[in-house]
Amino acid sequence: MTRLARTYPGPTLNRDDGEPAWPAGWSLERFNSMKVMETFEIPHGDLALMTAIRDTFHPLPPTPSVEEMLRNIAEGQARRRAELGLPPVLAVAAPKEMTGQIVETVERLGPSGRPWGFVLLRVTYGDDARWAAFKSRFMELLQQSVDPELEVGWERIKDDLSIEMIEDVALDHAGLPESLKYFQGVQERGGIAVGLDLQVFLVVNEECVNSVLNAEGDGVPFVLAQDVEYGQQEEEQNEESYPGVFKVSIDALLSSLYVGLQGMSMAPEELWPFADPIFEGTDFF
Repeated sequence: MTRLARTYPGPTLNRDDGEPAWPAGWSLERFNSMKVMETFEIPHGDLALMTAIRDTFHPLPPTPSVEEMLRNIAEGQARRRAELGLPPVLAVAAPKEMTGQIVETVERLGPSGRPWGFVLLRVTYGDDARWAAFKSRFMELLQQSVDPELEVGWERIKDDLSIEMIEDVALDHAGLPESLKYFQGVQERGGIAVGLDLQVFLVVNEECVNSVLNAEGDGVPFVLAQDVEYGQQEEEQNEESYPGVFKVSIDALLSSLYVGLQGMSMAPEELWPFADPIFEGTDFF
């Protein structure tokens, strides 16, 4: 359909008496009620003039915001329910901010400012320089294991992360029984801070140090996780049974081991089967 061509001598929007200069036969009511197809039959100049008159003399009210529209709907529903004698609708709480698994676990277990993390026993004492290098690299890898963009809320808890390192030359070359007995003694004397008293503690021997300082290619830096309660069950042990200690990649310490123990309430023995030969997480977290 071809629009009729017509031009106006000028943008005169009002008559001499000040009233809107609607073209003959037109008014605000007719203009607002016309159908879309009618616009193709109106000369372009007339359409532009009437649109300008409408916008100048009868501007549309501003479009309400989404919040205003929702509030108006809620108020209308409330009035309607009151008229019908119905009780008001219970308010729905705003959705909580999505948080990462580590953050959710830490904030659920304790107040802000409380330390969280692991206790670590050093059981290799031959080269203090290598140990210093290990500690530095270990903490660096631990921090790198967390992606702040994925672990929403990390800024709130990162400064409370604590790795309490216990060093005693008497532990040099200590095996599972000796390190476990030593840790339990520290625990009985109240030497383990609340928030670090997990079902496991970490152990670093020379093999762990080498994995961190000499990691190349597909090598996985790891430490040992030792079950605090291992041996308390009076059960016969065999080669295929739970050994009470397993290797854990540093990358999985917070996201998988800590979350599994503290967030999922899993026992160390339940996580051990995923250490093949190093625990790097599970199929479900």
